Amino acid sequence: MPAEPVANPRHFGVSFAEAEDFDRLLRLVENRKLRVLSGLELRFEGTAEQHRTIFLADPSNKVLEFKNYDDPRLQY
Repeated sequence: MPAEPVANPRHFGVSFAEAEDFDRLLRLVENRKLRVLSGLELRFEGTAEQHRTIFLADPSNKVLEFKNYDDPRLQY
C-alpha cells in the first residue's frame, strides 16, 4: 500500500452526467467525513472544459476523482 496517495499521474475517475448527482456525492462526502485529498475545485473556468472536481482516497490509498462537466458533451 502506498504511504501517501498521489492524484497524478494515475487515478480512477468518474464523471457525473447530472449536476444533482454530483451535489449528492458532495453531501455524502461531507456527512460521512470521507478522506478528501483535494477539495471541491472549479477547473478550466471560462472554457468549454469547465467542470467541478473533487479527489478522495480510498482505504488502500488509491486516488478517486469525481467530476461533473458543465457541457454534457464532454462527459466521458
